[in-house]
Amino acid sequence: MVAKYFEPGDLVRVTEAKYKGETGQVIDVEGPKVSMILDQSQQEIKIHANFLKLKSDTDAHQVSSLLGFSSTKHGFNAMDLVQYNGNKNAGLVLQVNEDYLKLINEQGKIENVKIAELGKKLPAVSRGGTFGGRDSQGNALGLDQMVKCVQGSHKGTIGPIKHGYKNYLFLWNKDFVLSNGIFVENCRNVMILGAEFMKGA
Repeated sequence: MVAKYFEPGDLVRVTEAKYKGETGQVIDVEGPKVSMILDQSQQEIKIHANFLKLKSDTDAHQVSSLLGFSSTKHGFNAMDLVQYNGNKNAGLVLQVNEDYLKLINEQGKIENVKIAELGKKLPAVSRGGTFGGRDSQGNALGLDQMVKCVQGSHKGTIGPIKHGYKNYLFLWNKDFVLSNGIFVENCRNVMILGAEFMKGA
């Protein structure tokens, strides 16, 4: 029997059992069991991976939006970084709806922004590429690097970098349930894990 493989951040649909038909986002994977947050109720459930399908496998409009001819009319997807408010703010998309996006902005605030108020989509940094800001030790920061918050309101929290905007990092940690695991920290408040060893400290 082939076990299905999912990663935190994947958008999924339940295909069997009690929650059949529900959609949500993966927040943690432990062997064959997947923890996910349901879109409708924001309830956290644990479910066998074989009862899940990637949402893009099951939702035709999701597939078409990824190909660029979106039936949702706007073509935005979860984890896109977009500008809004006259391009004064930027936010990472948490949830896509027909006429608005739920996003977390660079201040860590969750907002619902109407499609009409959105500016441009900001390009993602390629794997191996770096963001403009540097960590507390002056190290360049890149996509999916694991960092630890060494000061600020999230001190002690560890997570991978999912996006960056100016000096702000959008990081992931399963404890941030309301924002699909995403939280925001200034790059000067974090340190790449292992940086203390690189410095020989």
